[in-house]
Amino acid sequence: MLSLRTYLRTGRTDAKGERMIYFIVGDEWISSALKVNANYWDAVNGIITRKHPKYYVVNPTFQQLKGRAEQCISNYHTSGLTFCRRHFETTIFHGHEEADNPCFIKFIDQYCATMDLSWGRIKHYTLKKDIQSIIPRPRIADVTYQFTLKLQGYLRKKRDAVNK
Repeated sequence: MLSLRTYLRTGRTDAKGERMIYFIVGDEWISSALKVNANYWDAVNGIITRKHPKYYVVNPTFQQLKGRAEQCISNYHTSGLTFCRRHFETTIFHGHEEADNPCFIKFIDQYCATMDLSWGRIKHYTLKKDIQSIIPRPRIADVTYQFTLKLQGYLRKKRDAVNK
């Protein structure tokens, strides 16, 4: 069963004397991208103490990340799915909506990256702009038959021909 812990990485201190806060899920160490001084960290409870000079700025962000992490772990337990680091990170940093129904444009970007297309080719890859003219931030769930018909109509109107 997955467990979630928060931990202040003590071995690595930056120039300001701050250390990174990590989420530990099973044997995975996942950075929260937040740093605090060890004097302002409660190691027993895994939280930022109220003594922190910017407590009311840093703590809400930390609590939001921690809440999303706890919810994600709970979802793993109830759904019976195995842990996926990438899904977990997307959930805690961008929310479950982005993790469960990502932006379609990101998939196009990933395709361009995996196909190792040149910058010039990607620059002329207008499909992203065409899709965003119909739906500014399309999610995977938005790509339906009706959407493809709208896109087809838009492309025909834009190019003034079927196969140009």
